Amino acid sequence: MRKVSIMQMGVRKINRVGNSTLTVSLPHSWANVHNLKFGDEVIVEEKASFLTISPKAATPQPKKASIHLKKGVVFRRRYFAMMYKNGCDEIEVTSEDPLDTARVHQAMNRMLGFELQEATPTRVVVRNVAIRNCCVHVQACASGHGKKAGTP
Repeated sequence: MRKVSIMQMGVRKINRVGNSTLTVSLPHSWANVHNLKFGDEVIVEEKASFLTISPKAATPQPKKASIHLKKGVVFRRRYFAMMYKNGCDEIEVTSEDPLDTARVHQAMNRMLGFELQEATPTRVVVRNVAIRNCCVHVQACASGHGKKAGTP
């Protein structure tokens, strides 16, 4: 990715739109680097006497994985564990033989936030239903950033 330095941005004029709205145009080179186009949203943050504009982060797409077990291959917990450690949000297991549902449930119960979504004798789908940002929230609360005003 090409980096655009602050020096290339230059000075921008403030424009008036309507009676009270003020606008500033974004440098074309910066918009191109960040794949921004007309209608996209950006994040505007105030820090002291500065405004910071950054591209709005795209909503991450769930990471999916599928495992197919050939005839005679039994389901093992490590199949789920491997996908779980790789950050998969949805895991589909298909099998040519009927699946051992007790083993599937045992493996799924070791994965925090996962629940069985679909099940047939030869196919199961488990999905992460936990809130993605819970770790960030817990960390903020633990460090005191999540406290209400006036609490010790």
